[in-house]
Amino acid sequence: MLTPETGKARLGTLTVERARERPSRTYRVDWAAGRVLGMTDGQEAMVQAVRKLLWTERFAYLIYSWDYGMEWNAVLGKSRAVVESELARLLREALEQDERISSVEEVHVTWTDRRSCRVTCTVETIFGTVREEVDADV
Repeated sequence: MLTPETGKARLGTLTVERARERPSRTYRVDWAAGRVLGMTDGQEAMVQAVRKLLWTERFAYLIYSWDYGMEWNAVLGKSRAVVESELARLLREALEQDERISSVEEVHVTWTDRRSCRVTCTVETIFGTVREEVDADV
């Protein structure tokens, strides 16, 4: 920017801030009753975060960014071999968007009937290990 007094350019000051970590303190959800009961933090909050991430269809809700959620629709109608390989990739992609999650391990798909399966995985977080299980119609 040129200053009127000198006609010389003045360099501005650049302030660099570190990215803030996502807080883990959140509302405690009672999944069975379908209501909120108080607050939670730490590993229990991560269990909730993982579950909510996997239960939310990606790109379906305007309230969430396009990086949030699981792409269950991407495997609808596909063969079992495709579903099994793609679900492992999609799970990792969905969960590793959260900076509190370091890795997704031991992804297993168990078929419960012709078009339904149970997906289990182990998620390593900054608060410890979370094991999650999701039933899906594919």
